[in-house]
Amino acid sequence: MRKPIGISACLLGTNCRFDGGNCEIPDIHSWPHEWVPVCPEIAGGLPTPRVPAELTRSTNEIISNGSGVINRRREDVSHHFISGSKASLETMKSKGCETVILKSHSPSCGFGLVYDGHFTGKLIERNGIFAQMCVDAGLQVLSSEDMSTFLKVAP
Repeated sequence: MRKPIGISACLLGTNCRFDGGNCEIPDIHSWPHEWVPVCPEIAGGLPTPRVPAELTRSTNEIISNGSGVINRRREDVSHHFISGSKASLETMKSKGCETVILKSHSPSCGFGLVYDGHFTGKLIERNGIFAQMCVDAGLQVLSSEDMSTFLKVAP
């Protein structure tokens, strides 16, 4: 029996991105996996579509201090990101997920690279809030940017 795999819901075709769209991976529904979709931003109470947000501090500082995720209107939306990430992580744990595939560059799900907090389109080395919580919980985290890695390690 295959272990369930957590995945950013937008990668499965759910229209939950900030712009109201998705980033569905072609043919993903034909893959022989049990997917556990999550969207930490929706789980945290944010609407779709929503004002884009970026991390303005280190991920660990944001998680510890509860501030630093700022949207384009200059509103701090950290609470939504943190509470939604915690809820999504609990979903992963309750379903027995050991691996999660996350949408690249997202302030929640970005793994390795996220936008720099200035809304310039520049990427910096950092994990999103949910990605960091998954790493800290010991889950294997993969970015949607590197699906070839996933195909090599998929159970």
